[in-house]
Amino acid sequence: MTRRHLFIATLALAACPDATRLNGTALLVTTDSAELAVDQLRYEALVDGRALFEPAVRPEPPSGPLPAQTTVRILLQDAWAGQTADVRVTGLTGGVASGQGSSRVTIEAGVERPVFVALTELTATCPGCVNTAGACAVPGPGACGIGGVACVACDAQQADACSAQGQCACGDGPPCTLALGADRCDRGQCRCGSGPACGAGQECLQQVCQCTPTSCAGCCVGDQCVTAPSAMACGTGGRACLDCGTSACNGGQCAMATCNATTCPTGCCAGATCLPGRSQTACGTSGQACASCGLGSCGDAGVCEGTCTPQTCPTGCCQGGVCLAGTSASACGTGGGACSTCPTGCVNQQCTLPCSPATCASGCCQNGVCVAGTSSAACGRQGTTCAACGGGTACVNGACVATTSCSATTCAQGCCDGSTCVTTARSISRCGTNGQACLACTLPPTDTCRTTGACGCGNNAPCAAGQRCVNGQCRCDATSCSGCCSGTQCLAGTSDNACGRDGGVCDNCKGMERCNGTTRTCLRP
Repeated sequence: MTRRHLFIATLALAACPDATRLNGTALLVTTDSAELAVDQLRYEALVDGRALFEPAVRPEPPSGPLPAQTTVRILLQDAWAGQTADVRVTGLTGGVASGQGSSRVTIEAGVERPVFVALTELTATCPGCVNTAGACAVPGPGACGIGGVACVACDAQQADACSAQGQCACGDGPPCTLALGADRCDRGQCRCGSGPACGAGQECLQQVCQCTPTSCAGCCVGDQCVTAPSAMACGTGGRACLDCGTSACNGGQCAMATCNATTCPTGCCAGATCLPGRSQTACGTSGQACASCGLGSCGDAGVCEGTCTPQTCPTGCCQGGVCLAGTSASACGTGGGACSTCPTGCVNQQCTLPCSPATCASGCCQNGVCVAGTSSAACGRQGTTCAACGGGTACVNGACVATTSCSATTCAQGCCDGSTCVTTARSISRCGTNGQACLACTLPPTDTCRTTGACGCGNNAPCAAGQRCVNGQCRCDATSCSGCCSGTQCLAGTSDNACGRDGGVCDNCKGMERCNGTTRTCLRP
């Protein structure tokens, strides 16, 4: 039968020949979540980036806040023996990740290895960004951001990287936008269609660099913008340049032009020549200077019409004559209207509003997001910045107020000594968290109240059965162990490969020797 990856609740280990070999190749993971109020834990293990099993959540479903320490057993395939695994545990509160921790361990065939993971608040330790699942993500184009902010998905058309500053980027530069003369990011370079990004006075329309009224303050000769007018190229506003012949160009107009509204009422003027004004490169009416429509067309009224209209782009928005999906923060909109740039994101093709008193009157703002503002971890109202209520206070109607009672609500970061919330003054005699009653940390398994509010041996977890805590370290010796000691671990001392008693070093019986269960010494039959 194939050995499956399996999580089971850990029970106290009864005396056995060798407790570490009782379950074969396995990990015994103890998670310290004392600093966080979590109701579920998500377990993962990776070797060189490869997952050993699908992420598993325990308990399923949640049944209330978990104790300060939780232990599970993970059974593994023997094939992973000798590999170093990265064991990751994420604390969930109401299905949202609130803390994370990890530890590395070398897998040993046929042996259950202990693993200790301490959870810390996710946003306080996440160097990257927090994704929609609440997990800390490594910055990249699909999840960009640093310092624990909410991840932003970069527009794949505009960016292919996330900069060291946590901003979407194309290679080492900014995202590629039409304002930069580009419509795509290709292998770290901004490009317009298959060519390079457009130059000054041009804009990228339907993958081609064009000179248009939007991009050129001077006049256009083909797709080039002329910014220094002359008698041979005279004009302004991105219209087609005029050849004034022997006349001078004054302010973008030919001084001696004979084409005007009187002589050319239904067409447009190209220098002194009146043209029909209905072509793509010479569009206009009422004797105005002919204009180039770029990639658009000239309508019957002598007015340039873009290729993107409400009729041709009913489900997206128009940007530079191009119909876009209208779902990105850089191009948001629908109905064929002009695309908008949204500083705070685009949802349902509409720009979302930033969290402020105007948009979050009934809650408070946490990392730019409007939340209810009713919890002690995020308390506030009228769009103010959320506050974390300290010990002895609770969130009441969006404000942290003092309270005479001590509970998990009013003392989430400490323990209760009667009606007093103990936080900074925690000691070996008053230790705890999550508003639980303060407990004394006692020898032999513990000698310290850790910063997490849990008793421990020094900065580590409490010592296991058969060990005692000495100067912050767990030891196995004659005082703590009635069997034999294998390093710091106390074994029953009745197996052939670990035989002994009274805290002595375990003996590995040789040859035909067997461990006598009564005397716990190696004897020949």
